[in-house]
Amino acid sequence: MRRNPAVAGHFYPLDEIELEKAIAEYLPGGEPRQAIAVISPHAGYIYSGSIAGQTLGAVRIPSRVVILGPNH
Repeated sequence: MRRNPAVAGHFYPLDEIELEKAIAEYLPGGEPRQAIAVISPHAGYIYSGSIAGQTLGAVRIPSRVVILGPNH
C-alpha cells in the first residue's frame, strides 16, 4: 500500500531529486548487517534524519516489515 506524501515540502523536500539527495546524505557506507528489530525516530529529516539514516542504513531491511507508530 502506498500513501501519498502528506507534508512534502515541509519536513522533507518536495522535489523527488532533492529528496533522493537528502536521503543519500543520511545513509552510512558499509555493509548492512542482519537485525531482528530496530527503533528509529520519525520526526522531520532536519530533526532526526541523521540518526534514522544511520539506523536504517546499517541493517538489511527484509521484503516484509511491520511498522508500529502513531497515525499522524
